[in-house]
Amino acid sequence: MSDELIHLQDRLKKLDQERAGILDQISKIHSKKSEANVSTCDNLHDLHINKAVDSHSSQEKRNIFLGLFRCRKDVYPKLWENIAQNKKGYSPVCKNEWIDGICPKKKKVKIKCGECTAHAFLPLDELAIKSHLQGTNTIGTYAIRDDDSCIFLACDFDGDGWKDDVISYKNSATALSVEVSVEISRSGNGAHAWIFFNDFIPAKEARQLGTLILSRANEDRPQMKLASYDRFFPNQDFIPKGGFGNLIALPLQRQAREKGRTVFVDDTFTPFENPWEYLANVKKLSLNDVTMIIAKYLSKTTKASAEKNAEELDDFQLIIDDKITEVNIAKEEHLKCASDIHITIDSNITIPLEGMPSKVIAKIKRMATFSNPEFYRKNRMRMSTYDTPRLIFTGQLQNTHIIIPTGLKDMVLELFKKIKAKVILHDKRPRPQLQDFNFNGELTPIQQNATEEMLKHEGGVLVAPPGAGKTVMACAMIASRKVPTLIIVNKDTLLTQWKERLSNFLNLDPKKIGIIKGSKKRPLGTVDVAMMQTLTSYQDFTELPSYGQIIVDECHHIPCVTFEDLLKRVPAQYLVGLTATPYRKDRLEKIIYFYCGPIRHEITTSEQIDIPKIVKVKKTNFKLPEEIGAQPPIHIVWEYLIKDDERNNLIISDILAAINLGRVSLIISDRKEQLKTLEEKLLTCNSERAFKIFKLESGEGKKKRAKILEEIDLAILAQESICLFATSALIGEGFDLPRLDTLFLPMPLSFKGRMVQYAGRLHRKSEEKKDVLIHDYLDINLPLTLKMYRNRQKTYKNMGYILTES
Repeated sequence: MSDELIHLQDRLKKLDQERAGILDQISKIHSKKSEANVSTCDNLHDLHINKAVDSHSSQEKRNIFLGLFRCRKDVYPKLWENIAQNKKGYSPVCKNEWIDGICPKKKKVKIKCGECTAHAFLPLDELAIKSHLQGTNTIGTYAIRDDDSCIFLACDFDGDGWKDDVISYKNSATALSVEVSVEISRSGNGAHAWIFFNDFIPAKEARQLGTLILSRANEDRPQMKLASYDRFFPNQDFIPKGGFGNLIALPLQRQAREKGRTVFVDDTFTPFENPWEYLANVKKLSLNDVTMIIAKYLSKTTKASAEKNAEELDDFQLIIDDKITEVNIAKEEHLKCASDIHITIDSNITIPLEGMPSKVIAKIKRMATFSNPEFYRKNRMRMSTYDTPRLIFTGQLQNTHIIIPTGLKDMVLELFKKIKAKVILHDKRPRPQLQDFNFNGELTPIQQNATEEMLKHEGGVLVAPPGAGKTVMACAMIASRKVPTLIIVNKDTLLTQWKERLSNFLNLDPKKIGIIKGSKKRPLGTVDVAMMQTLTSYQDFTELPSYGQIIVDECHHIPCVTFEDLLKRVPAQYLVGLTATPYRKDRLEKIIYFYCGPIRHEITTSEQIDIPKIVKVKKTNFKLPEEIGAQPPIHIVWEYLIKDDERNNLIISDILAAINLGRVSLIISDRKEQLKTLEEKLLTCNSERAFKIFKLESGEGKKKRAKILEEIDLAILAQESICLFATSALIGEGFDLPRLDTLFLPMPLSFKGRMVQYAGRLHRKSEEKKDVLIHDYLDINLPLTLKMYRNRQKTYKNMGYILTES
């Protein structure tokens, strides 16, 4: 039995070798054919057929086909099917595929074909095209080259209404003097809309053109899905690292063609009798043509503004695309609604579509839509954007109505006012019984001004630094409106803090404050404080009492999907968002404004605290060892950084100096190991003055943390120097230690929101404080940390800090 097995294995090995030899011969024949046709093939993009002829030779057909559809010459994908597993897909055609001892797939090693060192891709040449047109194979073409250029732009339409979508897209293009060629897809239930160029142009320019055409088409047909913006070929401005970009199946494949698919059609979806005559005479655009079309919609002022703002947003293209996809309604446009507009408001805004001009519908849809920053981040970093939508729509477009978040109410009403449409508002938000609330406190002039501004509007966001008294101002709003209020928080510490403030400033008996937290669901319908996580677990929101006002503390958490869903289902006349920083790391802060309304008032740091604010920036000599390579993973960088003795000693010397000056210091890091190292070093040092070390670590109970803060207060009263080591998660929202005057940032950070939160720990008023000081460490030998510092630098300046470098 074993001899037979060895014999079969030997035979299989010989067959593999024979297969490799045959493939090598085929490759040589390919090369000879390519060399014979090099003068024809290399100049295909300059081929101009000025006069249509009745018939084309096979050679002419292949030339036309390659001239239009060959983006990359060096590689192309072929359709494969595994009938047994009911799977199919496209893979690059490689002569080494599945060869034993060469192809990693044979050993079940997962690696991208583009990163495989054993690849031997076959070129997209006449032989490959011939096999496709004759039906031997089904092949595709990659839509972007290594230099980020393309020779065509295609847009894919499918699903309900695809015929109307593609015709709308084609009409929009025609209005811009762009010819679109429509091809029925392989499934027969969709279409590809092709735009061809007479030479390779930057994919970014081609995609801007497609975005412009699609946006204009959306104005005429707002029912078009925003997913169409993700169905361009190429689907990115830059080719992803280690990949080929997205691919598109090539048209005119024989078997599909015989079924009426992959064929080019006219506006009635009738196939052209002579597709070669049609394709030979299709209008191709030059780069200058594309640039001129885009320039009509993007003025020099727009580009200059985008370049300026891109420094903050870190993405020029996002701003440009926002401008291109904007729906503008000029004053001179006469857009008449056929009847009065009956708008219903409850937890959402519902607007009927009947009799409404399509451009107005498109404008409302665009109001509730924003560009997805994650898409642009991935695009810029040459990462795949697969499954990352380019645009996010926060509403619903139904056959008869459009539904959008309530925070857009003012914008919607302003739009209908602009087009002189009569609006009849049906307000179905609850009007619960008024409560006898009285404010037992005194607002500062700054707080009074902010509160009055917020009370002018049904919804909106109040931005105020940590320690500015957001809860006190919210209590004043509750007392003024006198409606049952639901306060939503995301942390237990905030819930406790709110109970204390409500009791103090509204004279409420703690037992009359409803609590919704974990298994404790005890809403009372007067003033209730709820944990967001508990609320989102409700299956039926009718179990909750009716509220006249919802206050969302730390509302920058709204873009969490569960929180967003919650606000869609709980109606209230007033919706107030409170935050120290509306910025989010994922940059989805627009969702906050869609639900809570726009920022109505902002208290600046300089208004809150008028003592000197200083940042001492110290440059370090930290370098990464050469043996770890040029671009190590970020976690490796941080591991070396936090273990660097020279850098740690520099930080310790600054902490000791603060101790000797009697300052109250906070050392923040999201690395426990770093905090432990610094603490251990500090304990071995001698100081001129006695000091106490305190630690706040995750995993500690609420009572233990409260006890630590009490001990800190006692130490401060005894005029002892304080060093508090804390992980970043524990000194965020709800942390309150007014006497802090010094902050150490031993770890580099970049995100503006975290900087505002951390620095805000120093901004609470205290009579003993004469100034506030931040110690920042700049690792000048790392491009990454230099970039992170530049972001911090902007935030420091915005907060009114004076920077000193040494």
